[in-house]
Amino acid sequence: MDQRTTDASSDLEPVRPLSEYVLVLIRRRRLVVLNIIVVAVITAIVSLVMPAWYTSTGSILPTESGQSNVGLLSMIESTFPLLSIPGVSAPSEAMVAILASRRVADDVIAENDLMRVFESRTPDDAVKTLRKRSSITVNENGVLRIQVEDRDPDRAAAMVRSHIASLERYNQEIRTTAGRRTREFVEGRITETAVTLADAEERLAAFQTEHASVEIGEQARAAISALAQAEAEVTTLQIQLGILRSYANENHPSVLELEARIREQQRVLGRIRSGEDDGLSGAAPSLGELPELGVELARLMREVEVQNGVYYLLSQELESAKIQEARDTPTVQVLDEPRPADKRTRPRRKTMVAIGALLGLLSGVLMALAREFLETTDGSHPVRRSLDAAVCAFKEDTARLRGR
Repeated sequence: MDQRTTDASSDLEPVRPLSEYVLVLIRRRRLVVLNIIVVAVITAIVSLVMPAWYTSTGSILPTESGQSNVGLLSMIESTFPLLSIPGVSAPSEAMVAILASRRVADDVIAENDLMRVFESRTPDDAVKTLRKRSSITVNENGVLRIQVEDRDPDRAAAMVRSHIASLERYNQEIRTTAGRRTREFVEGRITETAVTLADAEERLAAFQTEHASVEIGEQARAAISALAQAEAEVTTLQIQLGILRSYANENHPSVLELEARIREQQRVLGRIRSGEDDGLSGAAPSLGELPELGVELARLMREVEVQNGVYYLLSQELESAKIQEARDTPTVQVLDEPRPADKRTRPRRKTMVAIGALLGLLSGVLMALAREFLETTDGSHPVRRSLDAAVCAFKEDTARLRGR
């Protein structure tokens, strides 16, 4: 057993100190330097042959927030911030989703004739190429950056401008659609309210003509006003809920919140009707305590007041919806206008040449050590025998393939 261990140990080459490898590299420095120069020159030639690419960048953010005086529409804005109505800023994350959509991509491709530029066979191929060359990001301050890379710096800037223009058109279209739907909804409700109000006024006038002697006190009138105000508030919230449901589903947080507000207001209205709470700071008689004719008069007066309040609200909202439908103010602000790039983005020739020189150094060192090994060893060396066997096997496999 000791003899076999000794024979195996004799086949192993003793570990050489680092200084010997350094001396090998010094002796064969010409090979190393020549390899560095060759690889660096080849890399430089390749970098000169490669086409230049340019990147154009544009930065945008939503319109500045302001004070909105639109009652019903302001709720829609809070639910659908992409409408960018003054008072609510559009979230950059949602704008990124719009800019990355197929709709925007189709607009950019059509405006810049990218089917021809990209030599794409189908629109899908053009969209894939555009997305590979485009980058849409949001920084920590919420500013949205659009970057497009192209061989033509002017075309790259034009594509960024097309992205911004398509986003603006989308926002304008959505905002106009919201205003139109709101207007149509309010117009329908205001027509119904006008008919109901006219009928209530006629019935009140007829009752007062028939029962001219019936009067109610100031405190009862105050209770009627409080009750009418509560009923008008419930009706207003229900109108808001109807508009909101035309955009959002039943599980939307804003819908659920508005439904909760309606239920709470209905509880308040129930307490006023039952006399538990008259909505006033002082004591007032319950409507149920009035004489029969007085109760009827109070009911008619309350109905007229409620319909008057609702009609007034709807009239305001109808004008607001018309203004909103016709509004054409910008929905995005361009912070950095896209410009043609002065310098290419790639290839980075200096970096490529530096990396090529480093690769030339590494390959030159390996070549120098390999050449030293081949020249200083004979066929009896175990590593040399393994290499010779591998070379012979490779030659046999090659000859066999050629024979086939």
